[in-house]
Amino acid sequence: MDENTFQTIMDIIVGNILVPGLMIISGAILVIAKNFADRITKSVVEKNEKEAMKNQMEATQVMYGNIDSLVEAAVAQNMIHAEELKEASTDGKLTEEEIQDLQSTAKDIVYEMLPDCLVDGETGIMQQILGSIDLEVLMNSLIEKHVMKNRQQ
Repeated sequence: MDENTFQTIMDIIVGNILVPGLMIISGAILVIAKNFADRITKSVVEKNEKEAMKNQMEATQVMYGNIDSLVEAAVAQNMIHAEELKEASTDGKLTEEEIQDLQSTAKDIVYEMLPDCLVDGETGIMQQILGSIDLEVLMNSLIEKHVMKNRQQ
C-alpha cells in the first residue's frame, strides 16, 4: 500500500468515522451538562421558594403576635372603662352603642400604635405580609377573644 492510499484511507476514517463520532460524543456531553444544569437550577429555585415561604410565614406569625398584643392592651384598657360604664348604668349592663364605641376605641388605639407604613392600604407592609387577611376582621376577632378572656378572669 502506497502513501497516497494510506492517506486517503486515513482521510476517509477521519472524515466519516472520527469527526461524526466526536460530534456525537460532544452532543451527548452537552445534553448531559444541560440536564445537570437544569436540575441544579430547579433545585436552587425550589430552595429559594421554600425559604421565601418560610420567611413569609415567620413574618406573618410575628405580625399577628404583635397585633394580638396591641389588641390585648387596648381591650384591657377598655375593660376598665367598660366597668365604669356598667357601674354608671341603671341596669349594670352596657348598651349596644357603648359596646360599639368600646370596640371602635380599641381599634383606634391599635391603629395609633401601628406605624403608618404598616397600614397604608394595599402598599402597606402589613397587607403584603398578612395577604388576604382583612385587618378589620382580624382585629374584630382578636377584640372578641380578649374580651372573653378578660371576662373569665
